[in-house]
Amino acid sequence: MKILVITGNFPPDIGGPATYLPLLCARLTERGHKICVLTLWDARFEPDDEKYPFEVIRIPLQKSRFKAMFFKCVSKIVESGRNYDVLYVHGIGLESVMANFILRKPLVHKVAGDWAWESAINLNLVADDFEEFQRKKYPLKIEYLKMKRNFYIRRGHRVIVPSNYLKKWVNSLGVSENRISVVYNTFQFDGDIKDVDIPLKTDFNILTVGRLVKWKHIDEILEVIARFGTVGLIVLGDGTELNYLKKLSEKLGVRERVCFAGRVPKSIVLGYMKSCQAFVLNSNYEGFPHVVIEAMHCGIPLIASRAGGTPEIVKDGYNGFLIERGNLTQLEDRIRAIMEKADLRARFISNGYETVSSLNVDGMVNETEAILQSMIK
Repeated sequence: MKILVITGNFPPDIGGPATYLPLLCARLTERGHKICVLTLWDARFEPDDEKYPFEVIRIPLQKSRFKAMFFKCVSKIVESGRNYDVLYVHGIGLESVMANFILRKPLVHKVAGDWAWESAINLNLVADDFEEFQRKKYPLKIEYLKMKRNFYIRRGHRVIVPSNYLKKWVNSLGVSENRISVVYNTFQFDGDIKDVDIPLKTDFNILTVGRLVKWKHIDEILEVIARFGTVGLIVLGDGTELNYLKKLSEKLGVRERVCFAGRVPKSIVLGYMKSCQAFVLNSNYEGFPHVVIEAMHCGIPLIASRAGGTPEIVKDGYNGFLIERGNLTQLEDRIRAIMEKADLRARFISNGYETVSSLNVDGMVNETEAILQSMIK
């Protein structure tokens, strides 16, 4: 089977797809399939594609030239896709669908989030959360984003989602249930986890990882950190909120207790997870948070907001804490509990290992492989 994987997020990017896809593609290559990854590339960050056992084609990202990028992506997908049996699309959805009007190949979408909502948030067009965005009617500019999203998702012959939460949402967009498959993400890291030194003069350090975007609500973590006198915060990732978060940390008087470490390789992310004392994911939306699996794998007690598909992996009081979105008092109390209760930390770590072990890599690869093969048949 020859598979063209199309994605907007691949290492050295960070995030769920950048973790999930190299693992999946390597395993499929081991099974004798020909894999090529076609991805967007931020030229500020140097890739290391020689380490992959499959081909990687990169399209330099030009954010200021949207129309030119659109047609360049469509052209490149057409050029590359002629030699492949199936398109596995993880981002760049509209461009892939338009290219497939020419290619006429089986096309499988991996849907891990709502492109329309994220775009509207990033453009400051809306401030509504994920679920409210689905219910409300908006001015034409926003409804046009929804229309494009619905168009390209419906044009997939099959849709893979990483959670039942997202399956229900995709179904609500008009995709029949028998065309949607839930395949849970999992995690495996075959490299060396780097030792890191925490650059803060604090004994208890919280870690948060991800794109620095509004819906991650890292500003609320900073507000809670300010309520403690001896707690530090490590922030891994970059994004549009970075300058705002730096200014906020100064305003709150916690700048010396906060480290914005930027975008770092996975080996260093895991090193921070091994070195910090708690992990916090304070997002108001997650399809299925890959970073939570990584945290459990590294044995760090975690706190996550009850949002999206997160409750499908985090069980409150068993392998971590679930908090209600926007409840900063609850977040403060849960941090304090992890700080003070050694037996609680040990239970979360032990049960987290058990949870991660149940998410079998071979099972994830088998299910994805079977779906892609069924499309060719």
